[in-house]
Amino acid sequence: MSKEAKSRIKINKLLEASGWRFFDDETGKANIQLEANAKLSRRHIDELGEDFEKSKNGFVDFLLLDGKGFPLVVLEAKKEEKEPLDGKEQARRYAQSLNVRFVILSNGNLHYFWDIDTGNPTIITTFPTLDSLRHFSAFKPDRKRLVEERVEEDFIVQTQYPTYKNDPRWKNDAERPTLIDDRGLKFLRHYQQKAVFGLQQSAKQNCDRYLFEMATGTGKTLVSAAVIKLFLKTGNAKRALFLVDRLELEDQAWKSFVRYLKNDYTCVIYKENKDDWRKAEIVVSTVQSLTFDNKYLKLFSPTDFELVISDEAHRSISGNNRALFEYFIGFKLGLTATPKDYLKNIDADELKENDVRAWERRQLLDTYKTFGCESGNPTFRYSLIDGVRDGVLVNPVVCDARTEISTELLAEKGYAVLMQNDDGEDEEKTFFHTDFEKKFFSDKTNLIFCKTFIENALKDPIDGEIGKSIVFCVSQKHASKITQILNEIAMKLWPDKYNSDFAIQVTSNVTDAQQFTVNFSNNNLCVVENYRPHIDYQTDWPILTLDELCHKITDGTHKTPDYKQEGIPFLRVTDLTNSNESKKFISRKEHEELIARCKPEKGDVLLSKNGTIGVAKAIDWDYEFSIFVSLALLKPDKKRIYPKYLELYLNSDGGQAQAKAHSKSGTVTNLHLIEIKQFKIPLPPLSKQKELAEA
Repeated sequence: MSKEAKSRIKINKLLEASGWRFFDDETGKANIQLEANAKLSRRHIDELGEDFEKSKNGFVDFLLLDGKGFPLVVLEAKKEEKEPLDGKEQARRYAQSLNVRFVILSNGNLHYFWDIDTGNPTIITTFPTLDSLRHFSAFKPDRKRLVEERVEEDFIVQTQYPTYKNDPRWKNDAERPTLIDDRGLKFLRHYQQKAVFGLQQSAKQNCDRYLFEMATGTGKTLVSAAVIKLFLKTGNAKRALFLVDRLELEDQAWKSFVRYLKNDYTCVIYKENKDDWRKAEIVVSTVQSLTFDNKYLKLFSPTDFELVISDEAHRSISGNNRALFEYFIGFKLGLTATPKDYLKNIDADELKENDVRAWERRQLLDTYKTFGCESGNPTFRYSLIDGVRDGVLVNPVVCDARTEISTELLAEKGYAVLMQNDDGEDEEKTFFHTDFEKKFFSDKTNLIFCKTFIENALKDPIDGEIGKSIVFCVSQKHASKITQILNEIAMKLWPDKYNSDFAIQVTSNVTDAQQFTVNFSNNNLCVVENYRPHIDYQTDWPILTLDELCHKITDGTHKTPDYKQEGIPFLRVTDLTNSNESKKFISRKEHEELIARCKPEKGDVLLSKNGTIGVAKAIDWDYEFSIFVSLALLKPDKKRIYPKYLELYLNSDGGQAQAKAHSKSGTVTNLHLIEIKQFKIPLPPLSKQKELAEA
């Protein structure tokens, strides 16, 4: 078979795979034409195979039609050995003569998509679908608007609370901080404005790719929200995709974008909205959700997103993930906290191929190259030093925890050990730092690491308790070892205080690891399931049942509601330990129907009763919400029991023991209302209750 025929067959298959039709069928009329207005039979298409570039009118082009039969795309076909871009100018003339905006250039193996009104041809791996081109047709980028849009410090606040300047509290300098805190208003810092301005200046130079190098903790997500709003507001994007490489970051980004932009734009997590993500202007997803089994090739078209942002770009677009990032046409923004020059004092030519620094250097260079920053200068840079200088960050303090073993592992010669081989003979093996906890194991080194942490960690000046800390480990097995060692040390130092929860492993193989991480992030450490506050009871305190202490004990709706993109918050068990920030919303009409039976109010207590049982939370917020059947609603008699004390007791070891004793095991662990009513509560005087709850 000739190369021309092979190219023809490949292009035909790619078109059909993207839903284009050579013939009328049950899905619709033919929307592919060969040569001007010529519908051909299957036999004619096959016959054209070897000579498809030798018709009397020159090259035979494909003309793709829209739903009304009007020309939409010119597809310029070339032989396999020819560069598709060779047909660029001919395709432009053909497209302009037909008043067509879009061009595809292909030789069957390499393909380019070209919007001749806005930019240069972009490599694609599949052909766009008709639906995606309809979406893309409405996209008319205007770089002038993008560059000239003023991004002031209140750029995000104008979406959060457009009339904030009219609020009396804003006009009162003393009350202004309260307004900002109550409303969660996010003003851009000076360097965040500079980041957006840097992107605008780069766009002015016709750049489509940008890279922000910003130290951890300097607000890359807020800057991303500003960039997304800039592109959507100026019409330079109709839809944005935000890619992350971890579930925690996915959830964090979604919450942030909703908090910043929900008044103007809809944001969804892809895996939770697989059927209606197209209704949203902002889609958040992990890279893994889209790359598994090359899912993105089947579910998306290259023109579905005009703006793609990659968080932690050196990780999320490395290796095979690069194909996903390059798949979509449009503007690309990369975010990284890793400075390119942090290896600047190391001679890369002398590094061994398996040296982790060599790998890191390749990743960084590749990341900068991907975003058009081969010179090493990102679109915008804000370093750790900058953040410390401006008072945004605190400089880290390095503690020396080296041992003789770890020092030699880090040395160029490595750590030599005399070991017996399979034949019982002694032989010397050399290990390096990359072998630690993979090929070489040292319990002594792990113990020294943990003791060094305990001795040097920041501590509360009053009670001496160690502050929130994260320990990075080599592997899941290593994390398990470190967790065990830390808990053993804590048990000796603080007997019975932590009950083996001083350290908690949060790797993917641990149940509820993501929830532990969320709780950690939100300072919600007192209501994680494994935490058991202890109360010293006095024998003269009366003991009453919950039924005796509450006006009403009920639960939420037993029917799954009709969720909305926004509206009244709808809380479930997972929200109870997540700063009460519900991911789900219902309509006001449905909310009114639900609260007729079960109306949560400030001062009531919520108690989880399905799945994760026994987690209690006193309602101390004012906004309206409804609850699911997995939550019980306790309405305490406040003349007898203080709500915060009831929360404290239910979360204590005594309350948890009762929850487990009364629970019913099955596919899902449950607490029934009748059992909850039987919980026995020690009842000190109200003054003592408040003292205990607020201690």
